[in-house]
Amino acid sequence: MFIHSELLILLALTLGGQVRTGKIIGGHKAAAHSRPYMVLLKTEMDDGTTKHCGGFLLNEDFVMTAAHCQARSYTVLLGVHNVKHNDEIQRINVDQTFPHKDYNATNYKNDIMLLKLSSKANFCENGDIGPGEGDSGGPLVCEDEKAYGVVSHKFKPDSGGQQIDCYAKITDYSRWIYLTMTKA
Repeated sequence: MFIHSELLILLALTLGGQVRTGKIIGGHKAAAHSRPYMVLLKTEMDDGTTKHCGGFLLNEDFVMTAAHCQARSYTVLLGVHNVKHNDEIQRINVDQTFPHKDYNATNYKNDIMLLKLSSKANFCENGDIGPGEGDSGGPLVCEDEKAYGVVSHKFKPDSGGQQIDCYAKITDYSRWIYLTMTKA
């Protein structure tokens, strides 16, 4: 009986501490403006409520986010480090939404969506995003400092649309990489 009581107390203390605080557990605070591609997406729902989602810039015209973030209207906020002190941010409305055509709200399959911005995002005064001359073969590195892609090529649609930077997705080649490295 005594052991059973101790177990219940331990369980209550462990689970009771899992209160929603709005903070990331086990994470660390990013240096201010160290992730300029990250987006805070302010969404206005059909019932007038405001919700937030995350996203990231693909280029100066498009943001990628989750399809379950669909709403009546959107404002993309760039440069936000602290939501309470956000005077030096860009606010850009969304012109068009492109949820994946096979998105399933029940099981979240294909939970991906593109947002076309109503005006171009301002990256920096003297630079451009994406790979430049001589970057081919280099890694696409994310914030966890892992390589997820290899810089491959640029694609310009025949329609004259926005140029797209293309990468070879490393996980698609994991078997080939493993077999090649073990045979060498």
